[in-house]
Amino acid sequence: MKSGEIGAASLMVKPSNKDVIEDHSLNINNLYLDDLKVKIDNTNNKYLLVSFYSEKKKGNLAGLYTYAWDKKNNSLPTKRPVP
Repeated sequence: MKSGEIGAASLMVKPSNKDVIEDHSLNINNLYLDDLKVKIDNTNNKYLLVSFYSEKKKGNLAGLYTYAWDKKNNSLPTKRPVP
């Protein structure tokens, strides 16, 4: 995959008390992510994913895409592009 061409992505998690892997798809709509980074915040039980994004393939950067998934509550994530 070339830089700036991530058109689909998922966070895959295997809870310690389950035998299956959970797939949490990132709803990035018509955005193209570049260099997706994952950080785990053990203190607050969150998985943080961030990336620069563009609105077209090989386009100029338009902003920062953020995604936060709450591990403790297995809640729906907070996600948003920030121009």
